[in-house]
Amino acid sequence: MTASNATEKERGDDSTLYMGTSIRNFLYQWRFKALSLVKLLLMQRRILVFGYPVERLCTLQYSLVALIPTLLSSLQDAASPELQSWSHNRIKAESLKMSDRQSLLSFMGLPLSLFSKDSVFQPYCPLQQLDLMKCNSYLIGTTNRIFKQQREQKPDVIVDLQHFQLNFNDPALGNAVALTPADRSWMDQILTVIQETWNTNDPSQPALMQYEGSDDYLRARFEEYVLGFLSTAKFSEHQPARTAETPLDNSSAEAQYGAEAIRLFRGTSVFAEWDALTDGSLCDLIGCKHPCSGKVSAISDVTLRLSAGLHDLRIDESLAPTREAIGAALQAGGAGISKVASSWRSDLARFNQGWTTPKSLRSARNSTDMGKALSEDLPSTTEQPVVPPLQTTTDANSTDTDTPSTLQSTSAQGYSAVSYIGSFLSSKKRAWTAARQGRNENTQ
Repeated sequence: MTASNATEKERGDDSTLYMGTSIRNFLYQWRFKALSLVKLLLMQRRILVFGYPVERLCTLQYSLVALIPTLLSSLQDAASPELQSWSHNRIKAESLKMSDRQSLLSFMGLPLSLFSKDSVFQPYCPLQQLDLMKCNSYLIGTTNRIFKQQREQKPDVIVDLQHFQLNFNDPALGNAVALTPADRSWMDQILTVIQETWNTNDPSQPALMQYEGSDDYLRARFEEYVLGFLSTAKFSEHQPARTAETPLDNSSAEAQYGAEAIRLFRGTSVFAEWDALTDGSLCDLIGCKHPCSGKVSAISDVTLRLSAGLHDLRIDESLAPTREAIGAALQAGGAGISKVASSWRSDLARFNQGWTTPKSLRSARNSTDMGKALSEDLPSTTEQPVVPPLQTTTDANSTDTDTPSTLQSTSAQGYSAVSYIGSFLSSKKRAWTAARQGRNENTQ
């Protein structure tokens, strides 16, 4: 019997329990890292989730807890590290009814007491509860950077909500929860279903509202994975220890789940308690087999590793500021080019206007400007010659066509300017001559 055969009754009972969780969004955003987080939770590690807003912070943690079968409904002892009432009074299941899913889960020793003695779950932890980081294991969420900067009570892993990163304080732990080829292939199948049923209008529901791709479907798939993980751990616990002469078979269930992950899980208190609550025949009921066993090839695994690596780089998000800077530079450059082109058009228009203006009008403007310049620059003398004004006759009854032509006006103004210059030079010559004669008389 697999976890995908969950009854409609169980789904109806849990309809309100899982409100507020979004497993589809969680897996869609965290992809392969989601399975690493599940392994860390099973190993009872110190997990600190940092980020904001608070709603997103808490939703991620509840969605992660919901991936462990029946754990979300069994958090009676999760609020304080001193609590152990529920897990302490558990008894071993003596019977099994295969048609009853709850009986099967009880025979499997579920739910796991991951949050019991000296372990705590606090989706949002304020600064006043900083002492909770002294626990042996926890799942804590915070928006305060002080939690990240603790030196004595360091978390094993910091989940960066903003950059979708897992920051391990011990690289060996990161290697232990790294996905195996079978894990990557299994997660790729789930992510493919999510992407094919993705609904942009409502990401929490599949596009056609079908079972495949829904949160119930995803919880069933992870239940199948966790049951196989537990069965493999129990089987390997009762096997002889391996030696250097007996290396691990890569096709075995232990290797496919991750030998180091299985070993670390077997060293936890939750495994010791779970092992005592389960029967030895459990491995016969739930086979020690990975859900994706025998479906992995070397080429497909390399492809998945490259795909996961490229996705982790988040090239689109990293290049977004660069694209904005280039766009702003191009916009500014376009404005500058437009301004220069406009200036060129104005200069060409003026140049073209100068060539199209009649020569007589240009001569009149130039002579007028020259006369004004001479009248301003020439010094005044006592014998300033009087230049007669230009005499023009106008008739009251005349029209614009009866006025003097432009050529006559320009000639008159030029003659006036030349006469003025000649009178000025004559007066200066007389003054110089008189001054010379006066010096000669004084000498004699």
